[in-house]
Amino acid sequence: MTIKQALTKIGDLLKIEFQKTIDSVTSNKATGALKNSVQYTVKTTDDAYQLQREMNEYGNYVDSGVRGTETAYRSNPASFFKQGQFRSKAISPKSGLPFPARIVIARNGLKPRPFINPSISEVMNTEGYDILTEAAVEEATIMMSNELIDINLG
Repeated sequence: MTIKQALTKIGDLLKIEFQKTIDSVTSNKATGALKNSVQYTVKTTDDAYQLQREMNEYGNYVDSGVRGTETAYRSNPASFFKQGQFRSKAISPKSGLPFPARIVIARNGLKPRPFINPSISEVMNTEGYDILTEAAVEEATIMMSNELIDINLG
């Protein structure tokens, strides 16, 4: 397995864990849009691979919470992002929420419900590090074998 393949496998595991954790921190009235928006892709640069996460932007606010204009929740150290702050008395109409909900949420804020760091920790501590280690050893072995072949042929 290559490192890129290992990261793809870890991304698949993270997606499953995120979806499971999102289910546990959101209400049973949730539409599933956040859960269904989680995607991982492996990006390749000249000298590295990056595992990139994509999800609906409001997932960041679910994770870290947002202080309301009149009420504030304490930040949670398990959150991945810094807690936000509503500045206006109503959330933007672009949110798609009904007007009364936009006012109440902006006033009261959102309680932090961390799911990003807990999901990453769960995957990496159960399988992720082993998957990466195995792939790194495999790639290093192949590179060393190729170098030895080049030396013997030279």
